[in-house]
Amino acid sequence: MHSVAMFTWLDPNADRCPVSNPKQPDGIAFQKPARKGPFKIEIYQPTLKELRGVADDMMSFEDYGDRLRFHILKNYEPARYADYGFPAEAKFELPERPAPASPLLAGTPAEEEAP
Repeated sequence: MHSVAMFTWLDPNADRCPVSNPKQPDGIAFQKPARKGPFKIEIYQPTLKELRGVADDMMSFEDYGDRLRFHILKNYEPARYADYGFPAEAKFELPERPAPASPLLAGTPAEEEAP
């Protein structure tokens, strides 16, 4: 399921239009509908540190995929590897698989929050 993303501002009188107000929002929140009850909505607001952690984990998988690709080309597909023009002595060792990304957990459901 996809989450609905929204930006948050701490100032209640802030202009929320990105065209007329170039100031960045103070935070981001995600709204995810529950699987069992359609009217129970979970809202979670990850910190910048949590979002950065997810982005770093995704980047480590991207790097792993690149290194794995060239390892396979060098060792198992020499004809295609030659097309890249790397020297024969280049080493593309089998990379270690990174740990899975840590999930972002939902916070307090919206129905329990004070208005």
